[in-house]
Formats: sequence, structure tokens, C-alpha cells
Amino acid sequence: MPETHPEPRPNAASPPHTHPAEKVASALGADAERGLTAAEAATRFAAAGVNRLHEERVTPGWQIFLRQFQDFMIYVLVGAVAIAAWQGDVIEAVAILAILLLNGVLGYLQESRAQSALAALKQLSAPTATVVRDGVEQDLPAEELVPGDIVLLEAGDAIPADGRLLEAAALRVIESALTGESEASLKDAREVSPADAPLGEQIGMVFAGTAVAVGRGRYVVTATGQATQMGRIADLLAGTAEEDTPLQVELDRVGKRIALIVLAIAAIVFAEEALVAFRVLHETGAAAALADPAFRAAVTNGLLVAVSLAVAAIPEGLPAIVTVALSLGVRRMAERPAHRRPRHAVFNVSATTVIFT
Repeated sequence: MPETHPEPRPNAASPPHTHPAEKVASALGADAERGLTAAEAATRFAAAGVNRLHEERVTPGWQIFLRQFQDFMIYVLVGAVAIAAWQGDVIEAVAILAILLLNGVLGYLQESRAQSALAALKQLSAPTATVVRDGVEQDLPAEELVPGDIVLLEAGDAIPADGRLLEAAALRVIESALTGESEASLKDAREVSPADAPLGEQIGMVFAGTAVAVGRGRYVVTATGQATQMGRIADLLAGTAEEDTPLQVELDRVGKRIALIVLAIAAIVFAEEALVAFRVLHETGAAAALADPAFRAAVTNGLLVAVSLAVAAIPEGLPAIVTVALSLGVRRMAERPAHRRPRHAVFNVSATTVIFT
């Protein structure tokens, strides 16, 4: 007799879209008609965990507020406040401090509101699913799904987990969140795709984060939570280092330039005033100069003039102006609606000239 080899079973090396639907269901120990038993579902839930993506750590409010002051220009202005207070110019110090606090409050309100809005949107995106268990159709929270569950789909349903289609009747799915394709994709439970087929060409699969446009279907869950395609994307995003926006880089560069120029001018002014002190030092001698009121007055006057010039030259209104302008832009975007936590990202959106899809 010729030697026979068993057909390969779906695994990490041969993903479910490369096998017929019945093979995938069999490999998962799922009954396509009756679904899992309640006991088996509970066991798998304990092993697989909740069917949801790992949530970002919520940034405490005090950290959001302090983050508004992490800017070189802000550091320069804090120095200006200290110098103005040391000079006894209370009005100047209070004015600059008020501008700094206004900048911080506006930035805090913007980021906290956007964070709250995003959290509300996440709550809206937690649907229920129609699942077959013990031969009975029942609506369950999508978070309770496990691999091997049989899920029923109808038009308008949000797909709660990745899976292999068992049945599809004129089923079209909107997969733009994963593939960028604006048109709904036609699905076919009989389709078997190559192992290297991109998501948009895996006709026999459905994925979490997509939605049914028309038709109906039935599928067996193959992946939940962070193991889904959406979860893989979330992992990639989580591993991406956060960088400053071009506007933040430019503002930091401008702030440093202004600070250096102002300090250089202040140094020149102080040097000019100090020449008077050196004349006194030359005429009266070192020991006598230290006790000479004219010498002390010249040094003190030179320092005060230089410091006053530095405080006056620093554009203390720049952070507040930028904050107000960007906050207004974010507010207009929110009315569309769109939400961005970092205010500086608005500049990126407005500067975009070409979008590749």
C-alpha cells in the first residue's frame, strides 16, 4: 500500500487561512453546529484571558499638568521669574508666572479632555457577540469570547475576534481599519489562501476591529485579545518611541537661540557697565576699590541693567500664544469630530501635503 501522510493541522507555521474551514474547526476542538460547552469555554477563558487589547496606562492628571512645563522656553521663563523676584520687580514676576500657569492649565485641559473622549470611544467599541454554546444561540459580551467559539454575524455587527469563516451568505466586511481599503471586501468560506497572503486577500477570514456591511455568516474564533491582527498592530505601536513633533523641535530650537542671544547681549551690556568699575579699580587700587561706593554701585548697576534687559527681551507670551492657537485648532477638529491628545500634533495635520494609502 502507498504510504499516506496526514494533512497538516492549522498552527503558527500554517495559519488558519491556509486550511479549509472544517479542518480549522476540528483543530480547535469546536463543533460547528453546537459550539463549545460552557465548561470548555470557561477552561479556555482561564487560559486565553479576556478578549480585549491591553490598555494604555492612564497618565495621572498631575503628570499631564507637569508635562506642560517640559520645554526649554519655559525653563528660561522660570529663570526670568526668579530674577525678576530677586530684583524686587514683583509685578513683572507675577505677570510671567501667570502666563506660565495659563499655558499649563490650557494644555492640561486639552489633553485631559481628549483622553476622556478617547476613553469614552473605547467604551463604545466594546460590543456583544451572538455565540453558539451548548447548541444554543446567546448574546455574550465580546470580552468573554475564546478560541473555538462559534460566532454568528449579521449586517451591522462589529466583528469581536479573528476567525475562520464556516458559512458566508453575500457577506461583505469593511476592513479599512486593517487594510486601508475603503470598499467592503466580499468573503467566501470556501476560499483557502496562500500562507503569505496579505490580510486583504484572506477571503476566508474575518478580523477583530472590522464590521459587517451586508450579508450574514458564521465563523469559528481562532484568536482573541492581543493575539488578533489588531493586537499585533497595537504591540507594534506600543514599541514605537514617542518623538517630539516638528513644531516642538522648532520651538525648542527657537527658545535656545533666543536665550543664547539674550544672554550674549546681557553679557555685553554688563561688560560695558563693568568698565566703569575697572576704572575705579585702576585708580584707587584693589583694596580701596572693594570699599569704594562708586565701585560697588557700578557693578550692581551693570548687573541690574543686564538682568533687566534679559527679562524684558525674553518673549514670555510665546508659549501662551502657541498654546491658545493650537487649542483652538484642536477644538475645531473636535467639532468634526476628531480627538488628539498632544496639541502640537495639530501642526503636523495642518502641514501634511501628501497622504500615501
